Amino acid sequence: MDRSREKGTAAVAVAISGVAGPGGGTDLRPVGTVVFARVVRGDEGEPEGELKLFQPTSRADIRRAATICALELLLP
Repeated sequence: MDRSREKGTAAVAVAISGVAGPGGGTDLRPVGTVVFARVVRGDEGEPEGELKLFQPTSRADIRRAATICALELLLP
């Protein structure tokens, strides 16, 4: 995320990673676990981060919900 602040031209950058399933989950990171980060140009310090656990209904549902959360992070 720091490189996006240094090299990019965007005002806001968002990163997302997680386990959408149906497999791949562990006891530590179960299916539905998604981590978000946001960095705003001009802000100092570490990027904002958040971990969310979505109900493991389906891969498509988890991806859809995570996408909406990531898009909301772009709002002022």
